[in-house]
Amino acid sequence: MTKYMEKPWALAADIGGTKARFGVCDLEGRQVRALPPLQTRAFRSIGDAIGAALQGVEGRPERVSLALAAPVTGNTIELTNADWSFTEADVEKATGASRVQLLNDFVALAHVLPLLKADDIVTLCPGESDPDAPSVILGPGTGLGASSTINTKAGWQALASEGGHMTFGATSEDEWQLHQHLFQRHGHVSMERVVSGAGIEAIFTAFGGAPGTTAADIVQSAQEGEALADRTISVFARVLARFAADMALMLGARGGVYLGGGICPRIMTHLDTDAFREAFRQKGRMSDYLSGVPVHVIMARDAGLRGAAAALADLMTDADRAGFAHS
Repeated sequence: MTKYMEKPWALAADIGGTKARFGVCDLEGRQVRALPPLQTRAFRSIGDAIGAALQGVEGRPERVSLALAAPVTGNTIELTNADWSFTEADVEKATGASRVQLLNDFVALAHVLPLLKADDIVTLCPGESDPDAPSVILGPGTGLGASSTINTKAGWQALASEGGHMTFGATSEDEWQLHQHLFQRHGHVSMERVVSGAGIEAIFTAFGGAPGTTAADIVQSAQEGEALADRTISVFARVLARFAADMALMLGARGGVYLGGGICPRIMTHLDTDAFREAFRQKGRMSDYLSGVPVHVIMARDAGLRGAAAALADLMTDADRAGFAHS
């Protein structure tokens, strides 16, 4: 058995539709030691995954903070892109923890923004960030997540969002072709149907690519210059830029836009371009407004895990803080 922490410890996790990343940390979430990542769909339940993650780890966590690719609105959590359904009580039973926190994965990313270092991000659109204005965090992975931060009297607060399910609106002939392709299959065409891993596959197929080609293969082919794959990722990047701009306008995100998720770091050759920047700023009368909004890509793969750990501070009571102050 491996003893990761000398003092009482906590479990943090970033659980998406594809990967589940777990880590052990101190109760304030400051020092995180990542455990080997797991494939979400390899496990039937959250309890099975937690059991596998903690196999060989000595002891049990006192607290748990899970970042989840799902709406966190009721007693039961259902992952949007994986067949898991569970409650806070299920997590308590699986871990033995006395305090459990479940939060949306992009709310967790909002918690990590103050902790990001210079080498954790790449700036696509330079601008002057307003430190008192809201920021937007969004990004494609298995799905399309979105959240924001606002400054309140109680300090910075992270707000959950299901903005990824906003309706996709075509603005060009190729996007209209894509919309028709998706409409025939799903009826409502959300942004997530386009700006996600499944979206990459849908774009590729809509433009004549072989059905069943994976998003990873399409991205790799685009990097190698294959024409259809390159067209696919170019459309994907354009729609992502437009969605990011819409979210920035809606929330007044003069603090900046941060692109998370697993896909963006892999398609930087299509994001760090004048075409992306033009698509982001091309908003008619509001183009000047957006010209000052910085856009960054979060490159750190462990950002969600670090955010879930940072959110452990929300579980601390005044008594906890007094104890830490005197320790």
